[in-house]
Amino acid sequence: LFDKIIFVSDFQMQKHINDNYDKEKITVITNPIDSNFYNPNTTIYQKENLIIFFGRMSKEKNISILIEAFYSLLQNKDFIDYRLLIIGNGDDKVRCEKLADNLFKNHKNKPYDFIPHLNPKELKDKLKSAKISVLPSRLYETFGLTIIESILSGVVPIASDIGALSETINKFGGLKFIPNSKDSLCEVMIETLSHYEKYFKDLKKWQEIILKETNNERYLNNIKEVYFQ
Repeated sequence: LFDKIIFVSDFQMQKHINDNYDKEKITVITNPIDSNFYNPNTTIYQKENLIIFFGRMSKEKNISILIEAFYSLLQNKDFIDYRLLIIGNGDDKVRCEKLADNLFKNHKNKPYDFIPHLNPKELKDKLKSAKISVLPSRLYETFGLTIIESILSGVVPIASDIGALSETINKFGGLKFIPNSKDSLCEVMIETLSHYEKYFKDLKKWQEIILKETNNERYLNNIKEVYFQ
């Protein structure tokens, strides 16, 4: 039925090749990214001891692993003053709030907060002060958009080493942890925060790659190539 099928990641394409799609009919074109998230002026001095999640709050996003890993992080005296901010709406929000309330019930000051979905301008403003973002999804995903948005905003992303999330990290930057492992996630957060200056410097290089590879002009040229070859 189709002359060509376009995928947004190599991982997504490979899955269809495994299902016997015709290799001659398929290609990968990475989606163009909203450059409004780009914040080249963020400095390390603006950063607070803040870890952030933003996105849809559903079970496959595996936010409970992040909450548990954050609890473990705070058992380390070097990170006891860190906070966790979870931004978004979804049917898993109540369960995650109850988990956090239970884990931190003995903490004198509540080190976490849940707030609703923000528009891009509001989200960009929140990201200014975050050191790292975490995408702990347990499912493959087709592309790691929040990874890209984090990097452009000057935030070091950490994501599950799975599917297209792993591919996005490999291609554009960030760190990975073993999927569904709170211990692995905690270890990677400690590594990132302990050497934060190094990873923050890497952001500029990662931003340049994203701006080069995902701009509208490049996307349009790639689409033209497919349609008019």
